[in-house]
Amino acid sequence: MKGLGIYQLAVLLSAASLIQACAGGGGGEERSNTAGEVTISVDETLSPVIEEELKVFHADYPEATITPLYVSEQEAIRALMLDSSKVAIATRALTPEEEAQFKKTYQYTPRSIKIAVDAVALILNKANHDTLLTAEEVRSIFRGEVTRWDEMDDGNIADEIKIVFDNPYSSTISAVKKFADMERLDSSRMVAAQRNTDVISYVEENPNALGIIGVNWISHPQDSAAQAFLGSINLVGIAPDQGKPGHGQYYKPYQAYLAQGYYPISREVFAINAGMNVGLGTGFVSFLASERGQLIIFRGGLLPARQPVRLINIQE
Repeated sequence: MKGLGIYQLAVLLSAASLIQACAGGGGGEERSNTAGEVTISVDETLSPVIEEELKVFHADYPEATITPLYVSEQEAIRALMLDSSKVAIATRALTPEEEAQFKKTYQYTPRSIKIAVDAVALILNKANHDTLLTAEEVRSIFRGEVTRWDEMDDGNIADEIKIVFDNPYSSTISAVKKFADMERLDSSRMVAAQRNTDVISYVEENPNALGIIGVNWISHPQDSAAQAFLGSINLVGIAPDQGKPGHGQYYKPYQAYLAQGYYPISREVFAINAGMNVGLGTGFVSFLASERGQLIIFRGGLLPARQPVRLINIQE
């Protein structure tokens, strides 16, 4: 990116935890923090990193069976509220109204813990080379002030911009509405593609598409599927508003720029635990917040929330 050094992000974990992590190859009966059965509900935009967490947790604790429900964020929270899941992984905590409703129904309040910082990535077809946009240009697209790609650049695609999400209840829509300061988006310009993988496929096939996905679908450097997805699309770099950190340069949703606060469309990730103090749901949430769980988040391309990080300048 123009005029900017390239940084590598490092998590300050103990050597023992690092070696172990690399080697570690709702409903339900919760016998202990590491045994039994439990159902969790997970925002589908976060499923790649949670799948990695579950693989390691199940390998470490073979008597544990955690069944994930990968659904929209709205459905994940609803499952928790209905006691269909004991843990929800989402990009927000419960609202005060939801906490009050839960307490009224079950006589206690779930505990929320921040586990990561995620980003909403904007992706384009390979034929679309307008990959550097200012934050205000992105807002103008979402608001409908710009509706064609050639309005941004005379040499660009002479076609209407189609905004592609996973589904109408997605957390990525909530993030975009918050970023653009909008209560609702124009549905006539939007395509609901069901899942994040479907969004990527739609963008691959349609030069006029602007895809909106959770960044962990394309951010894991060791995951062949993520790298294949990344190789099939163009990733948009966004310049922050004037007066914001990093103004004047363009940033893609990489960990280093999340850590510095440069990438404009970021969001926090929470584990909301409605289980008891002793139980498999509580054990899994504790694992997510542990050094090993945070290392998996780091390796998945997200920014760990509960471990210190440092930036290493590897190129000026």
